[in-house]
Amino acid sequence: MIKELIRTFRSGQAARLKDNLFGGSPTAKTQCFLLSGEKGTGKGDLAAQLRESLDAEGQAVLWVDPARIKEEPDQQKYHNLIPQCIKTNNPILKKRADQAAIEIGREMHRVNNLAEMQASGVATGQEIESPAQVWGKVFKNDFLGLGEDADGNESKAVILVRDFEGYTKNQQLWIKEFLIDQLQESCPADSISFVITTTSGDAKIVKKFFPEDKFNTETLELSPLGESQIEELLLKLSLPEVSVSEFLSRTQGLPGKIADAADALLKEEIDQESISMVQGFLEGCSDEQGAWVTASVHLPECSGEAFRLFFDEENAQKANAWISKSQLVNKGADGQATYNKKLKDALIKWMRQDDPEAFKANNETSAKFTKIVRKFGNAKSRTYLDHLACLNYFSKTDLEFLFNDSAEGYITFVEENPGYFEEGTGKFRVMDEYKKLVHSYRELVPSPMSETLSNRATEFWSDKAADLQRRLANLKAKRSVEEAKLGELLNQRSSLDVFLRHEDEEKERKEEEAKEKAELHRRIQEEKQAEVNRRIKKSRTLHTAINTALIILGVVFFYFGILSKDTAVLPCAFGVCLIAVGIFRPYRNKVTIKTSKIESKVEKVKSKETKALGKKGKGTKKEEANAEEVAKENTTPKPETPAILDEQSGARYVLEFKREQISSKEEAIQSKIEELSNTLKEVEQMLAEPLVA
Repeated sequence: MIKELIRTFRSGQAARLKDNLFGGSPTAKTQCFLLSGEKGTGKGDLAAQLRESLDAEGQAVLWVDPARIKEEPDQQKYHNLIPQCIKTNNPILKKRADQAAIEIGREMHRVNNLAEMQASGVATGQEIESPAQVWGKVFKNDFLGLGEDADGNESKAVILVRDFEGYTKNQQLWIKEFLIDQLQESCPADSISFVITTTSGDAKIVKKFFPEDKFNTETLELSPLGESQIEELLLKLSLPEVSVSEFLSRTQGLPGKIADAADALLKEEIDQESISMVQGFLEGCSDEQGAWVTASVHLPECSGEAFRLFFDEENAQKANAWISKSQLVNKGADGQATYNKKLKDALIKWMRQDDPEAFKANNETSAKFTKIVRKFGNAKSRTYLDHLACLNYFSKTDLEFLFNDSAEGYITFVEENPGYFEEGTGKFRVMDEYKKLVHSYRELVPSPMSETLSNRATEFWSDKAADLQRRLANLKAKRSVEEAKLGELLNQRSSLDVFLRHEDEEKERKEEEAKEKAELHRRIQEEKQAEVNRRIKKSRTLHTAINTALIILGVVFFYFGILSKDTAVLPCAFGVCLIAVGIFRPYRNKVTIKTSKIESKVEKVKSKETKALGKKGKGTKKEEANAEEVAKENTTPKPETPAILDEQSGARYVLEFKREQISSKEEAIQSKIEELSNTLKEVEQMLAEPLVA
């Protein structure tokens, strides 16, 4: 029984070990659990608990425990010893394991013969397998039943290596080669699993034997039992008289020592002095008084509340009054009643041996109350928490209504003991872990006050819920009004936005027209300048030709007059005049061009460009941007800025100011709507969560 109770404290680790023992699929990583902890923390017992659980479910599992090789110095015999270390409760697997043990011996003998033949120079024509490979093949095919000639009864295997650090270095290396690496390589991941027990200090070293790329290694750390666990264990074992701190100091929380110490206490014989003390105390007691004494030895404190575990309220008060005046209770200077420990311990031992079953039943009842007493400390705390746990939540206003003049005490208790409560927005609730204890307390010690309080709180909640419903309706109506106002403001702003957008579009249109005019003016000026340059170039070419011809004629006439028989002055003078005219004759620098013709030409070019753009599309934004940049660089346009009347400018300013006012009102109304919505949520949440369960 003690062992089973201790195991309950490892139930979480045992469940995790069992649920994740084998891999999820054949191709997954092989599962390995490292059970680490100091000696005596129950690592081996946890592994034994796992085996018992799997065997109880009838699972076909082989357990491989190589502990026997620790005592064998000859490593060559290990592969023959391992089959003897394989255990199972399944008759079919046991028979198959016995046959597989014979097979492993036969295979090893065959491999040794082949090795000897090749060593002597005889060609065998066969590749010799290593002993580890032979072991892995036989284990998979014959032990697990996964070979081609298998009987269909496939099984799984758990390789359990207890106290890994206790093996020698050579033994650890052999285990790694034969049992870890070879089985991981030979067997599917969902067919084998490793459970290794080791100390906390050696866990990291042992983990290196299981590479992360091949094994999914999980460490379960087992610690000694703590004070709260020892306390619960002693109560369940019917040892309420034993000091928790002394028992913990004596056993260090180690399961093995705990089991031995508890067993010794349960079997301890009552001494003659204690028997005499008990008989002297019980002498002359009536049956009713004897029942009171029997109950009192199980109680953690002497009070009417405690006696109500076994009696109704009237008899509980009578029992408390009689026990308080007996030798079983000592009265302190402050009037506080405490049990006479020596007499009480003697009574406990005597009653436990006299009627073990009755003692156990009474102890189970009192154990729950003892746990509550140790948790809450005093009767006042238990009473307050019992009353407050009747409510799902509470505020100071709720307490003032429910408890009237006593409300101040409850409020002070909540403020001085915040650890018992969860605090929300102006509300408190008893934490769930304490609510469970309070429910247990009510079952043990029913209180009429709790029922009365629940009824009063139910009536209070009915009225409060009706008020909340009215408040909810008012909040919804207010929100609807504010939403209607917001909708009207949105419509007004939308109308202003349309008007202002129209004004902006008109302004943009005029600016665009001004840009187009500036562009047209630039193109006309460029075209005029180009035409002037062309005409001046033609004029200069013509005048150059004429001047050259005059100079040539002048030279001809000049030489004609000189070379004549009678030098003629007139031809010479005429020639000189022609040369002078040819040299000094001016060029034409001004050209008169009709602007209308140029404009007509530009309009035609622009029309053609527009048609071309209509066919090709508007072009990319990048091209348009480049065109605008070129226009800005090449021209200094002087657009005709449309005159805006003062009245129009003022009107726009008024409209924009009005729009800003509307936006400001929108924000205020939106904020109000959000505030109303949040309040609505709070009210709906309060209605969804009644004050009383």
